[in-house]
Amino acid sequence: MQTWACGHEGDEGHSRLCPHLVCAGEVEYARVLRGQGLESDLCCPDCASLIKNGESIEWLRVCEACVELHEDNSYDLIEWIGKPEIKERLTPFDATLAETILSVDAAWAVAIAPLDVTRWVGFWQKEMFLIDGAEVAPICAAPPSTQKDGVWGGPHLAPSVSTSLDGRFAVLCHTRGRSGFVVDLEEKRVTMVLKKTPNTPFYVAFFQLDERNFLIHATDWMRFDISDPENGTLLSRREGHYSTFENGRLRVSPDSQWIVVEQSSRGGSERVVAWNLSRLLEEKFWESKEASPHRWLCSRDYLSDVPVAWVDNDRVAVWGISPDEELMLNGARVFDIHSGEEVFAFAGPSKKVFFGGGGRLFSAEDDGLHIWDASMGERLGRINGFKPQWQRGDFLIELNASRLSGSRVRAWNWLGAFD
Repeated sequence: MQTWACGHEGDEGHSRLCPHLVCAGEVEYARVLRGQGLESDLCCPDCASLIKNGESIEWLRVCEACVELHEDNSYDLIEWIGKPEIKERLTPFDATLAETILSVDAAWAVAIAPLDVTRWVGFWQKEMFLIDGAEVAPICAAPPSTQKDGVWGGPHLAPSVSTSLDGRFAVLCHTRGRSGFVVDLEEKRVTMVLKKTPNTPFYVAFFQLDERNFLIHATDWMRFDISDPENGTLLSRREGHYSTFENGRLRVSPDSQWIVVEQSSRGGSERVVAWNLSRLLEEKFWESKEASPHRWLCSRDYLSDVPVAWVDNDRVAVWGISPDEELMLNGARVFDIHSGEEVFAFAGPSKKVFFGGGGRLFSAEDDGLHIWDASMGERLGRINGFKPQWQRGDFLIELNASRLSGSRVRAWNWLGAFD
């Protein structure tokens, strides 16, 4: 077995070290990108200065354990040097966009969301409405108790509409408010009024288990609950402890088995965690880390509200490569939801909007939609000018609503595009 420059035997580390990091213990270091994906070597601050001045330094091959000693202390990272390689493997696919013109001006809606390409649910002047082809029909008025909470259109409140997978229910709430309500779109009635502590994030999400709809919704700064959207019955148990982190956006897996939650502390740290939804309903809603269906995927400092997307039922992609906001590289980290382990990372996707499916990641960039292979980290292609805001089943949907030129909907069938 080979003995490395560190004096140890074993497997060779995937990164080289400058001489000053070898057997140096926990010290600050820089990552020097090789220009091959995210491959990099590690050096001390003095060697980093030499490299930035165009000078060469000595690189030593060391054992895997010595590299991991530094990587395990990722908060000792002080800078990246160089640029990562953004890999491409251009692949033929159908980039056809189905285009529809809505019969009404959607720009007047305070909040709106698609049920499919032609049917939309919106809110305007304290009333929910449905757009179905050329028809516009009122659904129901907002409950009086929510109307007292202020103007729904305030930009600081950011009202939003979400719909259930089967299109039966819709929920409207202030992202930064304290009120919301659920509507049965078939029966055209309010089924549930939501309340939350003021001035804290108000995120909600629908999911389905055994063909039954559920709503998971924030109820306080540090907790969320699960309710039956058909009648408002609380289904999550109230006993147990509260998290010390504020719950952020909720993202349900395509098969409704898992939910990923962004959480942030008042101290500035952010973490991305996941729970198994079936077990949340079957067992205590708040459980210890050892016994719970909890997966702690990653944590970063001074970073929140980042793009996150499910690339399939078992893997989730999280934007940003670094433990700290100031050192963040554009890219995606892919996690296995069952183990909670990071299985892959690649450079490229920026901090815009993520969607996913079929093992692919879709990032809405300034120039359009970029399509990535989430297993290989390669960009497969792009659709210029297409910037979807929603994912609904097999479709990514873009709405361009203008009070001058009308409301144009464009949709891309991502599932059928690669057949």
